[in-house]
Amino acid sequence: MIKDDTKQTLPTMLRQLRGKESLRNASTRIGISHNYLSNLEKGIDPRTDKPIHPSPDILKKISKAYSFPYEELMVIAGYTESESTGDKIDLLEYLNSFNGFTWGGREISSTNQKKIITIINTMLLTENE
Repeated sequence: MIKDDTKQTLPTMLRQLRGKESLRNASTRIGISHNYLSNLEKGIDPRTDKPIHPSPDILKKISKAYSFPYEELMVIAGYTESESTGDKIDLLEYLNSFNGFTWGGREISSTNQKKIITIINTMLLTENE
């Protein structure tokens, strides 16, 4: 049973979703390593001691394995906003804060990520003229 907290964190949610199932069994069902699942549940990347941000593709795998709404995981992970909030996400800040974006399953390099930011910047500057 999932707790009904108003501000749920992803690590807490993942631990609740797994319940008493072993890390190894859950990670096999999800399709990720047990070490990665453990790191997600802790919320910290041990290599950098910074918060860990799973990609939308990983969240989709988790959603399927746990039969939990993908959209809710996306909200909890900070990718999208809840319908109940009017908060907006700063796209530039968002794009600069993550690495490992994918497009249709294909990885986007950091060089192409910077090009995307430049293209969006150009579009917005042109729009404001």
